Amino acid sequence: MCLFCLSCPLCLICLSCASSVCPVQVCECVVILRGLKDVSWGGAKAMMSDSNFLKSLVEYDKDSLSEKQVRGCSHLGPHTG
Repeated sequence: MCLFCLSCPLCLICLSCASSVCPVQVCECVVILRGLKDVSWGGAKAMMSDSNFLKSLVEYDKDSLSEKQVRGCSHLGPHTG
């Protein structure tokens, strides 16, 4: 999905989702990738409530990811080896 296609209603759906594992894990991964301290669903909801959240995703410097950030999100990807 294109980040420019995301909307505030979509963020509100994610914010209201408390039990669905996949959106929660994806949001927590974004928290890790952004280097925020509170790596939890609460931290993810706080991150998404920021008025500049979507802009920060569009402008995110993916080339500056650290190995620690990638390892922190590895539980979401396909398991290899």
